[in-house]
Order: sequence, then structure tokens, then C-alpha cells
Amino acid sequence: MAVLDDIDLRNVDQLYCLGDLVDLAPWSNEVVSLIRERKISCLMGNHDELIAYNLPITTIKDKSAKENEARHQAISHSLNTVSDSNKAFLASLPKHIQLNFESQMVHLTHATPFGIADYVFEDDVQKLKACLAASSSSILAVGHTHLSYIRQFEEGIVINLGSVGRTQEPDAKASYAMLELNQTDVSANIIKIDYPIEETIKGILESSVPDFYAESLKSPSS
Repeated sequence: MAVLDDIDLRNVDQLYCLGDLVDLAPWSNEVVSLIRERKISCLMGNHDELIAYNLPITTIKDKSAKENEARHQAISHSLNTVSDSNKAFLASLPKHIQLNFESQMVHLTHATPFGIADYVFEDDVQKLKACLAASSSSILAVGHTHLSYIRQFEEGIVINLGSVGRTQEPDAKASYAMLELNQTDVSANIIKIDYPIEETIKGILESSVPDFYAESLKSPSS
């Protein structure tokens, strides 16, 4: 709620969520219900897809055995606890949103235009430009890595919003992006705010979600 409370103070014209509403925490139903109640336009993230369609849980090769075990347990928890109604909502979400403003085309997707679980990092200039080209837009907004950044090129801008609750950045703050457009200018900013992280950690420790996900909040960049 900390991010939404901050956004509510800024009188934004349009609000979009780039996905991953569920998994790795005990509040999946509450998050989905909040998005539905507030009628926030939302994309499907890779975790949303996994839970909506009960996809096979795969082992990630570059993750530790401990993390893979925790991931399997957390996903199983979500599959067993997310309501059928919320799973149906997740299944209905689009994977891309294209916005056509007078002066700019803006493409929104969870990860990259190439895939819902693909990665593009701040220092990978070649792929950032490839993503911009594939998006057929001048502004591309993504998430997935939980690492916020803004990269500007002659071809356009790539914005990674970061994460509202599971950052991989050392400041351990929630982040989102604010985009302002007019006929001649584009202004993009990453906004970072404090949220009750200790309360979040306590909630995970007291739930059936593996403690691994509470521990990772204590040292997000590890």
C-alpha cells in the first residue's frame, strides 16, 4: 500500500502495473483483490502466468539448491492458496500494452518484448536497443529484474520500474516510475519510498512461505 498511497498524492492521469502480483509471499489473494478493486490496468508477469496456468515448476540452473527448493515450496503454496477467481483474473491479463500518445508510442511489458521471463539489464546496450526496436515504440517500460534504471538512447528510452516489494537493490526501498509526456518533452523518473519491510519480513516468517524469502529481504542485493 505504501506505493499506492504515494501515487495517490501525485494526481496521476493513468496508472499501470507491470505484473507479478502473486507468489513468494503470503498475500497473493490480497494483492490481486486490491488491483481488481481499484481497477488498475495490469499486465501478466511470469509468476502470474505460472499460477494462472499451473505450469510446471522448473529448476533454475544459476540459483542455489536452497533457493530452488524454497521456490518450489513457495510456488506450490501459491497454487494451493490463490483463489480460482483470482487465477482466472491472472489468466485474463495481457502480456503487452501499447499506448499511443500524440507525440510518443509507449510499450509496456513485464520483462522484454521477447518473452515474459526474459531479462535485459542496464549495461546491455545492444539488447536494450533491440528491445526498443522490437517494441515499435520510443518508450519501453519493463520490470522483472527488480533493478530500476532509466537508459536513454537516440532511438528512445528504456525504463525499468524496479519492484514495489522485493527489490534487488541495496537500499531496500520500493520503487516505481513516473512518466510525464507533452508534445515536445518526455520526463521519466524512478521514485523510491520506504515501506514497512520489517512488518513484511515478520508476515512471511509467520506464514507457510519459506523463510528464505524473508531472509532475502534483509539483504536484497545478495
